[in-house]
Amino acid sequence: MHAARMRLVLTVLALPALTGCALLPAAPPAEAPSYTPPPATDRPSPTQSALPPTCTSTPLPTSTVTLTPLPTHTPSLTPLPAGMGLVPDVVGQHYLDAREVLFNAGFPVLIRDVFDLEAPFGMVLQQDPLPGAAAPLGEVVFLVRAFQTAGMPVSDACQVLRPTQLEGYLMYAVYLDGGFDYEVATDFSQGETVIFDQNMTVLAWFDNPNTAGDTFVPEWSGYYVLRMGPYHISRDRLAEYTAGTRSHCLYVRLPE
Repeated sequence: MHAARMRLVLTVLALPALTGCALLPAAPPAEAPSYTPPPATDRPSPTQSALPPTCTSTPLPTSTVTLTPLPTHTPSLTPLPAGMGLVPDVVGQHYLDAREVLFNAGFPVLIRDVFDLEAPFGMVLQQDPLPGAAAPLGEVVFLVRAFQTAGMPVSDACQVLRPTQLEGYLMYAVYLDGGFDYEVATDFSQGETVIFDQNMTVLAWFDNPNTAGDTFVPEWSGYYVLRMGPYHISRDRLAEYTAGTRSHCLYVRLPE
């Protein structure tokens, strides 16, 4: 009886709690807070630039830099010792003008000829000592002078030798192919016949007259110069030559 009462009391005590929990009214849903936009302000549009305020401070003074040019150095020429002089540049001049310039500067001249079909006749091609070199006054300056002379073919025909001066040399140029045998013959009665290359280097020679001929074999193809003499003739004989009288013959031919 006592135990039953205890269970009943517990039961009765528990019911109001359950009933109270079940009977509690549902809480109303929370209302979302309403958004009130802030008051409109003047903001720059995307096309406007928000620049910082300009500063009205006084600009700094500008300074002008003055450059002082460096002093220029004028080289001083050391005077030449006594008895010395500078060789003038005469390359490209006619040899007569070049010779006068060198003589006036205190230098005698020796001239060597070179056969050249392109340079004007008598033009100085080279000089030794070189232009501007210091040399003792009185030292010989060697000049290389361009010259041309009459040409002749390789043929069995006579190349007529006709002096135009009382004395001198007779010269002819002939083109020869290297490695071939050539016969050189003449009935010229004075001096000798000398064969040169274009630089007037002696390659062969024989005494005149030589009607039998002498064999010459050039090492390379090019022009060769044949010089006969020296000769001396009288004025009467020269007058005959210049009037067209037959002189002597020179032959350059291929042997048969």
